[in-house]
Formats: sequence, structure tokens, C-alpha cells
Amino acid sequence: GLASPPPLPPPSPGSPSGSPPPQPPPPKEPTLREAFAFALPAMGIYAAPTLMSLIDASFIGRASTAQLAALGPAGSISDSVPFFLLFLSIAATNLCSKAHASGDHAAASRVARTAVLLGGAGGVLLGAGTLLCASSLSRVYCGAQAALLAPLCAKYVAIRAAALPAVVVSTVAQAVCIGGKDARTPMLAVALAALLNLGGDFVLVSRLRGGIPR
Repeated sequence: GLASPPPLPPPSPGSPSGSPPPQPPPPKEPTLREAFAFALPAMGIYAAPTLMSLIDASFIGRASTAQLAALGPAGSISDSVPFFLLFLSIAATNLCSKAHASGDHAAASRVARTAVLLGGAGGVLLGAGTLLCASSLSRVYCGAQAALLAPLCAKYVAIRAAALPAVVVSTVAQAVCIGGKDARTPMLAVALAALLNLGGDFVLVSRLRGGIPR
């Protein structure tokens, strides 16, 4: 009265005994030189926000000590906010590296497009939220000197908030390149951004006597 078991599937082609097909050999381990050639540029990528803040501080400090004092908490706020979307960069690197390892370039392109679009949308929302909360965050970070420093701090945070969508998109795009084992292109982009920031500070702060708007 018991039902008969279902028939076994036929053996796969090329394996008369029905054993699974042989797996491809694992990729070779990178040499120490290859690891350093990849890791050193990648370290520079993630140090970019701090580098930009240091460049700003070096020029603002020559214009006004009060503005330099406000730049400290403002830089902490502006450099910390993008970490709320850091998971997009981590996911993009992992998924892109997995797709490239399996040779599925269409999946890698799809992951890259989705991650960049999510980064842009998230950057707009994060920038708007930071802009709305700039004054409140500045008062919290400036502490006892809030009456003097908070207005200047809020101005700098607002300026950096306007650039947050571009910051998040560029960070996600760099993570996609890292997932494809390309650390050179993001490093060149970071170096170009640092040079542009240096040139802008030199012209606007040193020559035109600008600073944080009052």
C-alpha cells in the first residue's frame, strides 16, 4: 500500500556514474606585491573626506581663528553623515566582486547601476536632512561655545550638505571599481578632487579673502 519512490534523474552528460561534474580550480592566491598594489590606493580612497577637511582647515585657519574653531565640529559632522549610507558601498563591492568572479558581467553592470541610483537617492535625502538639522547639530557639537561658533559651523555644514549626493554617488562608484579589482581609477578621481579642492581654497580663501559665509 506504500507509494513507490520517484525515479532517479538520469546521469548528467559526461559523467557515466552520475557523479557531479568537476568544479573549476580555485583562483590563485595574490602575491604580496599584488596585494599592496591593490590595498594602498584603496586606503587613499577612504581617507579622502578627511583629506578634504584638512585642506579646508589649512586655508580657513589663515583667515580667521573663530572660523577655524568652527571648522572642527563642522568637519566632524560633515565627515560622519555619509557613514549612514556606507552599507551601499560595502554591498556594491561584495556583489560586484562576486559577479566578476563568476564571469557574469551583466550582473556586475546591473549591481553597479542599482547601487549608484540608490546612492544618489539616498544622498539627496541625507543631504536634505543634514541641511534641515545643521543648526541643531552645530549647537550640540559646539557645546559651551555654541553662541559664537554654532552659526559659522552651521554654514559650513550646509555647504557640505549640498554636496552630499555627489559624495555618496562617488563613494559608491569607487566601491564598484574596487569590486572589479580596479583601485587605480578611484585613486585618480580622489587625487583630482583633492587638487580641485586645493585650488578652490587657494583662489577663494587666500586670494579673494573668502571663508565661511557669515
